[in-house]
Parts: sequence; structure tokens; C-alpha cells
Amino acid sequence: MIKINLLNDSRLNKDKKKISPVIPLGAAGLILVIGVISMILFTRKPEVPKEVLTENKGIEVTDFKPSTHARSAIVEDVVRELSHSESQASRKGVLDIPYQEMSVTERINYEVLFGKKVFEVLSRAVPDGIGLKTLEIENFQTVYALGISSQRDEITQTFSAFRQERMELLPKPHSYITSNPQNGYRFVVTCKAELGLDLSDPFQATDQLPPRADLPVLLKTITDLASQVDVKFKADPVQVSAERAGAYRRFVYRYTGTSTYKDFVRLVLRLNQDRVPCAFKKVTIKARTETVTDVSAEILLTLKD
Repeated sequence: MIKINLLNDSRLNKDKKKISPVIPLGAAGLILVIGVISMILFTRKPEVPKEVLTENKGIEVTDFKPSTHARSAIVEDVVRELSHSESQASRKGVLDIPYQEMSVTERINYEVLFGKKVFEVLSRAVPDGIGLKTLEIENFQTVYALGISSQRDEITQTFSAFRQERMELLPKPHSYITSNPQNGYRFVVTCKAELGLDLSDPFQATDQLPPRADLPVLLKTITDLASQVDVKFKADPVQVSAERAGAYRRFVYRYTGTSTYKDFVRLVLRLNQDRVPCAFKKVTIKARTETVTDVSAEILLTLKD
């Protein structure tokens, strides 16, 4: 699994031999809180993994697609839960409008903030002890996670927390809980995220989009910042697409490499803090070991034509 667990958890260490590698979330929660404070200072329909698990015997579905990643390694996930008041405060200044109904400029601002907002939701919603094998974020609407926990209640609480965060759980069989053959429970959760347009965030990307000629500079900025926070992307990103949208040019580049979960979150926050107008169109994080994850990120860059 993807080890989102950056804290020393004696219970997890005790069972270390029983758990395959997962993504660490614990310290990432703290980093998100610090990142949010520092930042204050300064169409499609959601795509669901295509393959549905065929081994359905014994599965209890609770309003929640099994994934093709069901057998991949695991990373342990420990996330610091933010207070309810913090969660409620985050809705102030948010325009609740579906992504598909946004104008071009509204979408650009929403897209650039989306990655940061999703990782904030994860920091609030995922309790200690949850382990993730895979985390996927796609098309500014879909969030997918595959993981394990020793306690069923932790998983149901997470599902409930996602709903409270305006993350609509897709109906069965896209989200479910079942017994884990080794120990505890495993789960799949697929959410449609409608996070709203945050007009109160100090970073509104359309106010400072660079001209198309600055594309090479923007790509280098992302690579340099990744290096500074120990995200090891391969040397050159690969262009996935390029299109014109009104007065804008939109480019998608794929970055691949390795990282810890904590360091990847640091990169997302740093890009936002430094007002780099880039958006995470697709992110896939899979655990390789207990501390290292494989990361693939398709980054959308919108520039003035």
C-alpha cells in the first residue's frame, strides 16, 4: 500500500510483518495544516475504474469499483483529523456550483485549487490506522482509494466523513467494504468530488496566468520545486495534449517518478504557495515499499494565448 503513515504508531509497528507496504498520511495532515495557514498569509462525468472485481463472494456493499489495483502493495495511512470547526470554516466564501456548469475562467481557478483541496479533505477525513494501497485523483471530479484497516468502524467513519466534505460516494459496487483475507477489512471508495469554487482563497489563477511563451519556464519551475521537496521526477515530462480554449492555451504534461506521500503533498502545497498556475488533472500514487511510492501526475498548464 501507499504509506501515508508518517507518524510512529506503536500499533502499526507491532503488526508490521502482517501488513504490506502502504502510503503515509499522518504527518501529511500536519503539513497540510501548516501549508493552509501559510497560504492564507501570503466534462465530463466522473470516470470510474473500468474493471469490476469478480470475486464478490463475502463482500458487504455499503453504498459504495473494485479496482484493477486490488493486488498491489500497501502503504499505511495515518492522517491527523482536523476539528469540525476547521471543516465548517473552510466553506466560507465557497460558491457551490458543479464543475460542469462553471465558466472557462471559473474552471481554471477551480482546477488549480483542486489538488490542494483534495489533500486537505484527506487530512480531515481519514483516521489513524487506515492503510491505502492506491490513491487516484482524476479529471477534477473523481477520487478513488483502495485500502485496509483492522477495524470496520474506521472505514465507515471515513465514508461518512467524505460525504460531509461534499465527496459523493458512488453507489455499489463502486464503493464497498469486505473482509481482508489476512486480517481486518479492506475497502474501495470512489467519490465524485464537488468541492465548490473557493472565492476566498488568495490564489485565483486567472489573475496571473503567464503567456504561452513562458511554457518552458513554467515546466522548469515545477521540476525545480519537486526537486527541492525530494519528489524525484524523471528528467523530462511528456506532453499528453495541447488545445485552445477561448483566449487560452491548455497543455497537459505527465510527470512520473518516486516520492513519499508526505513529500508529494509538500509539492502540491508549495506550488500553490508560490502561485504556480498549474492543476493536477490526474494523480496516481501506489505503494512500492512502506516508505516509497510510485507517482504519476498529469499536470494541466493554462496560459494566455
